[in-house]
Amino acid sequence: MPPSLPCETRAARRFCALVRENHAGPVVCEPRHASWFTRTADRLFLDFGVGRVAADPAIVADAAQPAGDPRTVYCRLHGSPRMYWSRYTPEQISILGTRLRRWSVESRVWCIFDNTAAHGALANALELSGGLHGAQTPPVSSSEG
Repeated sequence: MPPSLPCETRAARRFCALVRENHAGPVVCEPRHASWFTRTADRLFLDFGVGRVAADPAIVADAAQPAGDPRTVYCRLHGSPRMYWSRYTPEQISILGTRLRRWSVESRVWCIFDNTAAHGALANALELSGGLHGAQTPPVSSSEG
């Protein structure tokens, strides 16, 4: 959702009901306005089985954690501190891997890297995949990708 779209509970409920009338599978939402990070909004997502994206950088502290439907976890990593440009460090990837493993015990988990401006997404995805699968993935230089 655009950063300019605040949470209007009545409209959001109508929208989620319409989505659920037409789609039974996993649904996630990536709100970008601070008003979406409340217990009321979390309850709305939970009521309709919609997961709230865990995003980095987080616009508010709660935005870094998934919420809503606990069966669906979706992480969208835009690069931090410089959005779209920053590559995540091996230490950050290791911490992310630990979180994803923990969430995957009871959830469907997706992780998307959107730090593509300097080609960091592919390198970070390979590093994460190697860590999750126990393989050593060779580093990818920023000129590859």
